Amino acid sequence: MLIPNILERPKFRYRKMAEVVRKDYGLKVSLGQCRNAKYFALDEILGNLGICRGELLTAVGRDANNQMYPLAWAVVPVENKETWMWFIDLLLEDIEMGDGRGLTIISDQHKGLMEVVKERAPSCEHRNCARHIYANFKKKGFTGVEFRRLFWRAAKAITDSNFRSYMREIRTMSTKAYEHLIERDPITWCRAFFEPQTCCDAVENGISESFNAEIVEARKKPIITMLEEIRLYVMERMYNQKIKGHKWDMEICSSIRKRIEKMKEEQRYWDVIPSGEEEYEVKLAHEVYAVHLESKTCGCRAWQLSGIPCVHAIAAILYLNGNVEDYVAVWFKTSLFGSCYRYPVKPINGANMWHDVLFDPILPPRRRRMPGRPKVNRMKCPTENEGRHTINKTGMSISRCSNCHQEGHNKRRCPFLTETSKSTVGERAVEEGVSQDGISEDGVNEGVSQDGVSEDGIGEEEAVEEGDIEDHQEDEIEHQEDEINHQVDEIDHQENHVEGHQEDHIEDHQEGVVQDEAHHIEVVQDEANHEVHHHQHQPVFFQHFVANKKRLPSERITKLKLWKKVVTKDGSGESLENPVTLN
Repeated sequence: MLIPNILERPKFRYRKMAEVVRKDYGLKVSLGQCRNAKYFALDEILGNLGICRGELLTAVGRDANNQMYPLAWAVVPVENKETWMWFIDLLLEDIEMGDGRGLTIISDQHKGLMEVVKERAPSCEHRNCARHIYANFKKKGFTGVEFRRLFWRAAKAITDSNFRSYMREIRTMSTKAYEHLIERDPITWCRAFFEPQTCCDAVENGISESFNAEIVEARKKPIITMLEEIRLYVMERMYNQKIKGHKWDMEICSSIRKRIEKMKEEQRYWDVIPSGEEEYEVKLAHEVYAVHLESKTCGCRAWQLSGIPCVHAIAAILYLNGNVEDYVAVWFKTSLFGSCYRYPVKPINGANMWHDVLFDPILPPRRRRMPGRPKVNRMKCPTENEGRHTINKTGMSISRCSNCHQEGHNKRRCPFLTETSKSTVGERAVEEGVSQDGISEDGVNEGVSQDGVSEDGIGEEEAVEEGDIEDHQEDEIEHQEDEINHQVDEIDHQENHVEGHQEDHIEDHQEGVVQDEAHHIEVVQDEANHEVHHHQHQPVFFQHFVANKKRLPSERITKLKLWKKVVTKDGSGESLENPVTLN
């Protein structure tokens, strides 16, 4: 009953399916029942799902608009050197590249593929995807925003001097990180070492990932059905791209033009100084580059690598009132874009009209049982979504280092903090009895935090003046005095309203309270005397400030003794003739 809906919408959601069943048939079904129903429906439509397993190998190129152009795809039992050799041999034969001269290949560091490319296409330029390089770099423990920033700047550095400058910064942070990247052969993942005139400056294999994202639903189906859906997708895409190219009334492709228009806005900041015939010096502050329009070269090498004039070349071209599109490589012309889609994928009849052949039938790949649950979506690298969030999984804001002001770590783990400084900080904290919260053994806050420690053991950002400490202690003493005075007033009020036999009981209770308060005040007095002794070597103005407080601890004790004499009801203190005498 739901087969037509599933045929029209293969991504029919389970909740929507349950709602349709409830409305049309008055039945209440669970999401698990909907999932099983969809599975069996697809089984009736497409056949037994998952009966054949294998690996899909693909080769994706770039068209004149710098977009993906699927070249070849095949299903193999397993991805190894033997299957890659079979695939590469057929690919080189179809595109007529021979030993690979003039060909640029970007792969994901698969060892079998790397060996096959060396054997079958020794003259091609073989690059490794920088995203896979960084993923392995991060797995080695070199994490953090600073490592990520320096790696991508080094990978996208166009000149050798810039690359070495960024690598020196990485070596300053960690020698092991520098050695790890050098062992990965920067010639294969850094723009500074790419061959010029290839008209491709890509450092990552994003084109292949885009194609994988388009066929993710087809990969869930049996092999024949999957291959048919991929063929139909490529056939339709080539037709749509051809129609789009016919609508362009321009000399170069649309994405290339957008890129040039953006650089035209930036070129106005550069000064152009003519030197010779079509030779110019373009400068901005301390950056200076030599541009040769006749040979289509620039000192930054961006023009040679991409085939598109860089911002320095555009500044020189506009200085002559020339047309920038005339200096774009021929690979990005609309005429070549039409040539890419000149030959479409031919339509074929259905499987029911296929003729029998005399050859042996093609057997499916041998099934290999892999551990774990089968994965449908591509396993994304943890680094793909970096830089898009400002909070972590627990909802807390990302920490910022107080030393280098970078996110992702604190000062204790700062890569710019030398090992000597880290050990000195740890030893000083142990000697002074300072914990991570900045509280010393004697209970006095020394101002030491986990994020900032100075040479004298006091945090630079959280250091507290000694006068502020004394003010805080005196405020606490005054607060305790106010509480005692409040209790005294309450007891006096109770004394005036107590009658008869309750007086003796209340007097005993009040006397016990007073003794406890007196003991507490004596302890406070001892602590205050200890603090005064602790600061006896302070300047004269500080000692004068402490001595001229409103009330000293001895005055409070005198008041309590006086109060005890009064509440005993012996008549003392009630008149001038009967004064109170203290022992």
